[in-house]
Amino acid sequence: MIQEANIRPILFSTPMVRAILDGQKTQTRRVVKPQPSFIAGDGDPNDSGAWEDGTPMLLGEDLIAKPIRCPYGRPGDVLWVREKWAETVAESGGCAVIAYAAGGSRCVLASHDGEGDPIGTDGECANPWIPDDIRWKPSIHMPFWACRLFLRVKDVRVQRVQETSAKDIIAEGAVLRSFHSDAFEMVGANPQCPVSAFDGKVYPDLRSLWAMGWDSINAKRGFGWKANPLVWPVTFERITKEEARRLAPSKFAKLLKGAA
Repeated sequence: MIQEANIRPILFSTPMVRAILDGQKTQTRRVVKPQPSFIAGDGDPNDSGAWEDGTPMLLGEDLIAKPIRCPYGRPGDVLWVREKWAETVAESGGCAVIAYAAGGSRCVLASHDGEGDPIGTDGECANPWIPDDIRWKPSIHMPFWACRLFLRVKDVRVQRVQETSAKDIIAEGAVLRSFHSDAFEMVGANPQCPVSAFDGKVYPDLRSLWAMGWDSINAKRGFGWKANPLVWPVTFERITKEEARRLAPSKFAKLLKGAA
C-alpha cells in the first residue's frame, strides 16, 4: 500500500511566486532552525527528511545526538504555497475573486464553503475588479481555500548557504534575465551580467546576486550570508490541485473542511 503524502504550507515572496509561475524556480533554501553545531553524515537513507544533529545533549552521563527533521517534508510530500493575496469581486456574475500580488486571479464560490473550487473551466476570472487601493494581505494569512499553487517535493538536502552552486542559484529563480554591460566588456570581463529577481538590479556575477538576495530576506533574522548558516535546499516541481488531492487525499480533505 502506498503511503499517503504529507501536505504542508510554505511561504513565498511575490518575486519568487512569479518565478514559480514562469517555470524558473524549482528550488528553495530555508534556514535550519535551530542551527546545529554540525550535521553528521548524509542522513538516513531510509528517511531523506531527517539528519543527525551533532549538538550534544546531556542525558545522565551520556552525550547523545538527536535527529532533526526538515519541516518542509521529504520527497513525495506536498507543499501548498501561501502568497500575498486579496479578496475582491467580479464585475459580472457576483462571484468572489481572489487576486494575487504576483499576478492573476481566480473566482471561488462566494460562500467560501471550504471547497474554494474555481468557477469556470480554467479558474481564471474574466473580469475581476481590482481597485487601485486594494489592500493586500500578507502571505502568512492566506487560507487553504485561496491557494492556487501546489508543489511536490523531489529532494531534500542540507548544506551551508555559501555552498549554493551557480546551477542552483538559477534553479532558485534568483535571476530575472541577463543584461549586456559594455563597461564590463571594455575591461575584458564577462559582459553578460545577471539581473536579480529580488531587486531588479544588475550584478557582476551570480554569487554576488545570490548573496545580496539572501541577505535581503535573512540578514535581519541573524542568518545572513556572512554567517553562512546551514540550510535545507528543497527541490520541487509544480503540480495541479487535483494531483495534490490525489497524493494526500485525507489530509487535503481535512484542510478543506477546516478552511485552514
